[in-house]
Amino acid sequence: MNGQPDPAGGLRSRELEAKLIAPDELRLPDLRRPWSRERPRCGLPGRHLEATYYDTAELRLARNGITLRYRSGEDGPPWTGENSLRAAPPQRSAAARSASTVAPGPVPPRAADLVRAYARSCPLVPVAHLHTDRAPIEICGPNGGLLAEITDDRVAVYDEHGQRTGGFREIEVEVRAKGRAGRRLLRAGDQPAGRGRLPG
Repeated sequence: MNGQPDPAGGLRSRELEAKLIAPDELRLPDLRRPWSRERPRCGLPGRHLEATYYDTAELRLARNGITLRYRSGEDGPPWTGENSLRAAPPQRSAAARSASTVAPGPVPPRAADLVRAYARSCPLVPVAHLHTDRAPIEICGPNGGLLAEITDDRVAVYDEHGQRTGGFREIEVEVRAKGRAGRRLLRAGDQPAGRGRLPG
């Protein structure tokens, strides 16, 4: 469950979601099985996304569970800060859309303010670049309403010098349906799927 960035700089209502790092050979289950065949799985056009992560030279943000990134290829504010180590669900805040025309480089003041308490006066510099090939899927109900969104990401990781240092595959299920229907959707990944499983 997560807070989502609001263009005005606050947080949108929390949503039910699950993420996992998946092996390359994992095959997604037939997501129609737990429900009627009238509820289709719809593949959407793939996307190529790029993100640049910023931190201080001493990695003060990372040590405190904070990320500050600039991303392209997605809707929403490009500059995003996230705290992943709070006891409550991770919270995200987004810089205003006025920063949307700023390319990776010097961090704009509105974005730097998101992490000022941790970076203090230290400069924020690029520390990693992620290139993502995303395959999105939508699960819709019989009335056409959106029940869930699934993203299957294959990510290549590069350091600040542009050298590839690794990669991984991440699958995220973001449930839009409420109540029992939402919980059933999130548990659907527990169905056997070839050589892998999606945990509920």
